[in-house]
Amino acid sequence: MTKRADLKDKRVHFVELSPSGIELMDESSARLEQLIAGRFAHLNPEETAEVTQALDLLSEMLLGE
Repeated sequence: MTKRADLKDKRVHFVELSPSGIELMDESSARLEQLIAGRFAHLNPEETAEVTQALDLLSEMLLGE
């Protein structure tokens, strides 16, 4: 990870992952996708749509999106 201050505004800092950090994030994302796919593999299309709708609603309620 690297961190640097903005030249114009010293209150602002930019943080960037190192190549190994990016690799770790990619591996973690892939594992999470596999876990989610396995959890929902037994659902039929209607059930999948219901779960997706519920997750969208939860995201909207929690994050205001």
